[in-house]
Amino acid sequence: MRHPRCGTPALGALQQQLPALQQAQFLQTLELLDEATREVRKTAHSLMPEVLQHHGLNDALETHCQNLSPCCPAQISFYSFGKPFRFEPGAELTVYRIAQELIQNAVKHAQATQIIVQLQFDGPDVLLTIEDDGIGFDSGRLRPGSGIDILRQNVHGLGGAIEWDAAGGAGTTVTVNIPSLQSFLVRE
Repeated sequence: MRHPRCGTPALGALQQQLPALQQAQFLQTLELLDEATREVRKTAHSLMPEVLQHHGLNDALETHCQNLSPCCPAQISFYSFGKPFRFEPGAELTVYRIAQELIQNAVKHAQATQIIVQLQFDGPDVLLTIEDDGIGFDSGRLRPGSGIDILRQNVHGLGGAIEWDAAGGAGTTVTVNIPSLQSFLVRE
C-alpha cells in the first residue's frame, strides 16, 4: 500500500528503504501528518475569515452582522459609507476583530435590543461606530488588562483612537477612528 505523498521522489525512496514492518508505521505517520495539516488549515481559515480574505473588511463585517442576527436577541443593523478600500491583511483582520469584540460586548453585556454597526471609509481613514440601546456601563471602572483595555491597545497599535460614550441605562456608543490607512493600502 502506498500513500499519495509517496509519489514524491524523496518520500517514495524513503518508503522503499524501510523494512516491511516499518512501512505500515511510516504510512500511519504520513496519515497523521495529513490530518494535522488539515487541522492547521481549518484553524487558519477560522482566524482569517474567507470573506475578509477575498472581499475585504466591508463585506466581512456585513456578513458577520447578517450571520449573527438570527441567533442574537438584539437586532443588528449594518451600514457602510464611502468607497470601501482594501488595506494590509493584518490591519484588516485587526479592525475586523475589534468590531467583532465590540459587537459581542453589546450582545453579551449590554442587554441591548438594537445594535447599529457603521463603517465609514473616508479617504485614507476608517471610522467604525457601534451603538446599542443597552444598559451602558461605567467607563471609570475599567481595569488594565480588561477586554476594553485590550481593544484600546489594538486600536492604538494601528495608530487610531477609540472613544466610549456610555451612560448607565442609556446605551453605549463606541467610535474607533483609524487615520491614514493609506500606508496599509493594498493595490488591487
